[in-house]
Amino acid sequence: MGHPTTAYAASKWGLRGLSKSAAMELVDWKIRVNTVHPGLIRTPIIDPNGILFKTMSGSTPMERAGEAEEMAAAVLFFASDESSFITGQDLAVDGGFSELTAYRSIWKSAQAAAKGQARQ
Repeated sequence: MGHPTTAYAASKWGLRGLSKSAAMELVDWKIRVNTVHPGLIRTPIIDPNGILFKTMSGSTPMERAGEAEEMAAAVLFFASDESSFITGQDLAVDGGFSELTAYRSIWKSAQAAAKGQARQ
């Protein structure tokens, strides 16, 4: 998805393209290339009381930030033999933020409006 910081968006899309090209080029050597895209992850460098953290946590369909252990589990899955038939894939580990946030906001607004109309 787009991002309000151009350099961040360009670097992330560049890595996605690079990983897909590398997956095609390295498949003959049985090297798999996949990417993991974290969402808001609770780490010591993020202030959990900050407005950005609270807003993003509330906007995530799961209504929370991810934990470092959840990111590690995704990376370990890609590194394991359990993902032996997966290459060239992007895995968003973001609580549904990149795929569902806009729809969730619209859905909640529509539900609230419908409840308001039902009361009238």
